Amino acid sequence: MGHWNYTSAVKKPVYVISSADQVELQLNGKSLGFGNKSEGFLFTFPNVSWASGELKAIGYDISGKELISTVKNTTGKAVALQLTSIPSPRGFVADGHDLALIQVEVVDATGNRVPTALDTIDYQLTGPAQWRGGMALGPENYTLTQHF
Repeated sequence: MGHWNYTSAVKKPVYVISSADQVELQLNGKSLGFGNKSEGFLFTFPNVSWASGELKAIGYDISGKELISTVKNTTGKAVALQLTSIPSPRGFVADGHDLALIQVEVVDATGNRVPTALDTIDYQLTGPAQWRGGMALGPENYTLTQHF
C-alpha cells in the first residue's frame, strides 16, 4: 500500500494486501523475507529501510508457486502535468449531455505519477465548460476562473 518515495533516514513497516497464502518482499532484487499475515489478507514487513529503486511484493500459494506480483518504484522529481481523458463506456456522443472527465497527475521525466507532489495547481477554463469539482480541495478553496 502507498508509494516508495522517501528519504534515506526512513525505516517503516510495509503493508501488502493479498489473498495469497504467503507474500515475499524484495527491495532492488534482494529478498526481505516473508510478511507476517493477519486479518486474512494483510501482510506486514516491519522496519523496512528505504532505498531508492524497486520494491516488489510476490504472492505465493501454499505449495510455494508464484501467483502474482506487483511493483512500486521510486519516482523522480515532479516535472510536468499529465492530463488524461477518461471517456464514458459509450464514448462522446455530442448530445448535450456528455461529460469530459479529465484526470490531472503530476509526473516525473519518464511519465510516472509523483505521489508526494504537493504543489497547488490553478485551473482556468475557457469556452463552454464548467468546473465541477476536484478531490483535493473544497469549493471554498478553488482558485478557478471561468470564461464563457
